[in-house]
Amino acid sequence: MALQSSGAISLLDIRTELGAAGAISLGDTAVRTLGEVPSGAISMSNFYGKSDLQEVVFDNAAAAWGTPQDWNLWNIFVYLGIAITSKNIKVTLKNITISSTATSIPALETGTGWPTGTNLHVYLQNASVLGRGGNGGAGGFKAAGAPGGAGGAAMRITGAISGGTIKVELGATCYIRAGGGGGGGGSGGSNYVAQDGTSYFTGGTGGRGAGTLGAQTAGTNPSTYSGAGGSGGSYGANGANGIANDYAGGTGGAAGAALVNNSLATKVGWSGNYWGALA
Repeated sequence: MALQSSGAISLLDIRTELGAAGAISLGDTAVRTLGEVPSGAISMSNFYGKSDLQEVVFDNAAAAWGTPQDWNLWNIFVYLGIAITSKNIKVTLKNITISSTATSIPALETGTGWPTGTNLHVYLQNASVLGRGGNGGAGGFKAAGAPGGAGGAAMRITGAISGGTIKVELGATCYIRAGGGGGGGGSGGSNYVAQDGTSYFTGGTGGRGAGTLGAQTAGTNPSTYSGAGGSGGSYGANGANGIANDYAGGTGGAAGAALVNNSLATKVGWSGNYWGALA
């Protein structure tokens, strides 16, 4: 929170804003940085309205960031050479859709490497974060259908910040969508015809779960003598099982999580804005 814009101001006020412990002076580097007076004469009036908050905004309204995938916020800070100038950091992601390239990689994560004592605030506005949908299981041939693949996570708190905090806030028009599980493959089947003997048929392929690649898809049903593949799950939902025929249908894949390690963060504005578990 910013210092007062008028009236009396003290070193105690400045120390509180900086979150510092012990005695401070106007000549301290952190104090001069807050007052925006790196050298020379400095007075208490230099601190009116100042805030020890470093704000970094990634606005994709003009597609400056293209079609972002697999965003690790700490790695992005390092890659872009963004220096840490405060223990209070607010990262705003706006007008943006972030997706994932693999079910094993969340679309967005906080990353590790934040300095001890950092209070990280991730704020999303008009943003979507999409986990990757699980693949459908293969149909069986003289065998059971294969299981559907698990969906991927939308977000992950990579780890706690030593001596600090993490807050994830969803503003207006935000959607956090875990990948749906893939549908299970259908059972193999057979058909006996007296003059021709037995013919064998491959089961249907399960559908893809909803996620980075779009909405869920239905399983296929290539033959009336084999089992159909199960449909992929919608955002944050398990895939359907494949249909049994001569053998078992494959089980549907599990849905991904909306937020992994959610207990490590304070969540604001999440009600009704996410699909998938808080793991």
